Amino acid sequence: MPVYVHKNPDFRLPADAAQPIIMVGPGTGLAPFRSFILERLLEAQASNGKKAPGEMVLYFGCRRSDQDYLYGDVLEGWAAEGKIKLFTAFSRQQV
Repeated sequence: MPVYVHKNPDFRLPADAAQPIIMVGPGTGLAPFRSFILERLLEAQASNGKKAPGEMVLYFGCRRSDQDYLYGDVLEGWAAEGKIKLFTAFSRQQV
């Protein structure tokens, strides 16, 4: 199976952890954003609250929340705790 790795030096967190970030994960691509959130939360924890992370906003969409919403409980937990702002859309699910 051929595999291609493409480096992108611009896809990273800002150097200043207080800088707000907006992340858009339409169906796939949630893993790097989950890592970005975890990195900021761990940095804040390591500083004993001296360094508050900047605002983190995540827009995430997938087909169905009951089948495709991986890490949904974790994301919603962070949102409920006020650690991130979470906006979701489920394209194949009736409201």
